[in-house]
Amino acid sequence: MKANIHYPVDYLLMRDMIRTSMLKIEKIRDEGLKIRMPYTPKEWLSQMNALIIEMSLASRKRDSMKLRKAIFRKMKRLFKQVMFHVNQYAEIFEKSWKKYDFSPIKAESIIIDLKEILKRKDEVVSIANRRIIKGEKVDSEDKILSIYEDDVNIITRNKDGSKVEFGNTLQFVEQADGFIIHYDLLKDPSKGDAEGCIDSLNQIVINYGKI
Repeated sequence: MKANIHYPVDYLLMRDMIRTSMLKIEKIRDEGLKIRMPYTPKEWLSQMNALIIEMSLASRKRDSMKLRKAIFRKMKRLFKQVMFHVNQYAEIFEKSWKKYDFSPIKAESIIIDLKEILKRKDEVVSIANRRIIKGEKVDSEDKILSIYEDDVNIITRNKDGSKVEFGNTLQFVEQADGFIIHYDLLKDPSKGDAEGCIDSLNQIVINYGKI
């Protein structure tokens, strides 16, 4: 089951966090709650997108490693500035949303989304910093693959055109007449066909009796 996400480059997650938080803040501002910022939400995002383009072009130039480090430092400064304002909006909106035209459900959704971004901001920057600035190899289990999908794994099937995929393994058992008699959507990495088959057989015995 492929996840609907872009290829999980660590610094792109910073752009995702800015984009999502700015969309929420635009909704807050549209209802009249405005806190002074040096740029509008769209301008913040535009600045990050420009740095993303610079980063992609830097790999084709001489001293690409040095250039990428310099661009990433600009990204970190911009990201830190944006998150400062996101934190301000999150705190004030949580206390005062009842004064504006928001339903409790809508307000709660915005607050949860902003808090989730703020909770993960340091980890996202740290992972990208380890790889780009320090030159470390980040293990798969330490990576954040998406800020939108928590239960996403790296799936390696060595198939042409898609040797590495991102999502979850869906295993199901179909009997001779075409009825699906067991399924399992795995949140953890796949155990492999052999071990998964044994688990399925055991569960079928529990559900249907001896086979």
